[in-house]
Amino acid sequence: MSGDHDGQKAVAATTGGLRGWWRTRHRIFMEAIFLAVVVMTVIGVALTNVAPSASYRYWLFTVALFAVSGILTGNLRAWEEHRSLFHVTLEQTVHWAVALLAVLIVHLMLLGGRLTYEAAGLILMLLLGQAVALDGFYRTGWRFALLGLTLMAMALFAAWFAAY
Repeated sequence: MSGDHDGQKAVAATTGGLRGWWRTRHRIFMEAIFLAVVVMTVIGVALTNVAPSASYRYWLFTVALFAVSGILTGNLRAWEEHRSLFHVTLEQTVHWAVALLAVLIVHLMLLGGRLTYEAAGLILMLLLGQAVALDGFYRTGWRFALLGLTLMAMALFAAWFAAY
């Protein structure tokens, strides 16, 4: 009897160890994704300040990268919380598709001559900040929410200091 009990403990310890290993891997992966998003954000803010005419292209490209990172992070959190990956992926796909649509509309307004390159870069920075913040509040976690709010504040500061 005691041998069976010890065997069950060993299986439970191994299973818990395996779960802990997966959880650690997911946390490291999530941190790496977040760090990559932060680096892309810092590059974008610097580019918006240094070369506003090129910044709108960068933010247009970044929307796709932020969407992929948000969907991956949201799925990892959903997996850890035992939620439906299908529903989380669907919600995030719709969220980022609408954000991309808004970015493309800004791009069309730029091409139509209704916006300057500087204004388009700042608006895209603001839209992307909002998309990241909302994704963070509802799916990916407080770090992404804080990053999105920071990105929005940076757009405001860049516009404010450019005016003076």
